[in-house]
Amino acid sequence: MTDRRSYIGGPDAATICALNPWQTPYELWARKTGRVGDVEMNERMELGLLMEEPILKHYEKREGVHLDYPGTVKDKDGVTYFGGSPDAEVRGQQKGVEAKLVGVNMASKFSDDEVPENYYAQVSWYMGVTGYNVWDLCALIGTDFKVFHLERDDEVIGMMRERCHKFWKDHVLADVPPEVSAGDSDTLKQMFPQNKGNFLMADESDLVNAELLRGVRKGEAALKEQKAVLENMFKERIGDADGMDLGEEGRLTWKKSKDGTRLDAKALAADPACPQDLIEKHTGIRPGSRRFLTPRGWTK
Repeated sequence: MTDRRSYIGGPDAATICALNPWQTPYELWARKTGRVGDVEMNERMELGLLMEEPILKHYEKREGVHLDYPGTVKDKDGVTYFGGSPDAEVRGQQKGVEAKLVGVNMASKFSDDEVPENYYAQVSWYMGVTGYNVWDLCALIGTDFKVFHLERDDEVIGMMRERCHKFWKDHVLADVPPEVSAGDSDTLKQMFPQNKGNFLMADESDLVNAELLRGVRKGEAALKEQKAVLENMFKERIGDADGMDLGEEGRLTWKKSKDGTRLDAKALAADPACPQDLIEKHTGIRPGSRRFLTPRGWTK
């Protein structure tokens, strides 16, 4: 099970259950069916991988145990498209361990005895795949190291497995996408980077959605105007002050940003003193992007 596209893992299960803040079911489907590539590593992911080993080593020392690293595991019930990659297992015990480096945005979702729902879903999935009854989630939250002892909930696991069975059958095997969501813009750009010069004829459902979109756009325009009016009212009140104190609500500010510099590339290129070969050497092509535009009449 070395190809992540061939099975549903822990974070995937959280995505399918709509609990993963970093991925949508549509994006997961696109990756499982090969329409887009693997997730590109970002700084948050790189730091998480970098800190995984020291977090687990500290867990060993604190708990007085030794850990094994199983790699990718298969489902105990033999479901070929269920699996996972647990961070570690406690040697001699049927207990898994998951390590998390917690950023600012996720820190507020922890409490003394609860973890964020996407982490709980991931750990529950691993308990379902391995058959284990307990799993420790060790989290480094800033400089605070915490261990959460999580127990198996067969009702939760059963619900997750049912949803994942359905997702795999109805979407991956059937090659039918789930509904798109607001978070799928980047996935759609990757799937359809170019347009081919043709127009599709709208069907009945397209026309219904077009009318809905037109209404939303009109509402957006009205809200944008209202927002501008309210902001200008406050700007007039603030005048040449730095802002306005709203008490418990915080502060409104209207401050000038620092002056910056910019290169006027057009003027430089037009300057006879600038060698043409130097301009050509440092001139590249910036790929275009697709723009979504609505009929002009919609703005009326």
